[in-house]
Amino acid sequence: MVARTAHNMRRNLFPNVTTIGVISISVLIFSAFSLIAFNLASFIKTWEDKIEVIAYLKKRTPAK
Repeated sequence: MVARTAHNMRRNLFPNVTTIGVISISVLIFSAFSLIAFNLASFIKTWEDKIEVIAYLKKRTPAK
């Protein structure tokens, strides 16, 4: 059984390698997108927590 499997894998080498390559590239793209999305969300949250607004008003400014 194992010998037959190995023979079939060697006989169909190109489709097997192509399939492994496509799956690897798909996982790489998904991982890169996930990493970028996670880091961007973390960066935005950190940046959002540090935002400060300083307003200088003239004396006797109406409260409207």
